[in-house]
Amino acid sequence: MRALRLVRHARLLKRALLDRESPLQARLLVIAMIAYVVSPIDLISDFIPIIGWIDDAAVVALGTWLVERWLPPAMLKEDV
Repeated sequence: MRALRLVRHARLLKRALLDRESPLQARLLVIAMIAYVVSPIDLISDFIPIIGWIDDAAVVALGTWLVERWLPPAMLKEDV
């Protein structure tokens, strides 16, 4: 079930980024999340096992939650 939820969130973030109907702030947040995750500069270094990935996971979780709040309800109900 968690894997399906991850796929649903990934599709939602992709839709928020690519759909012209999504608010600008949602698109910018998705771009910022992607940039933070792929950036070599982190709050906690990724070389520290497990703990180093927690900041990335927290940024993605909080960002996904905010994007879901900012998107119009019609976009949340679409199945892609």
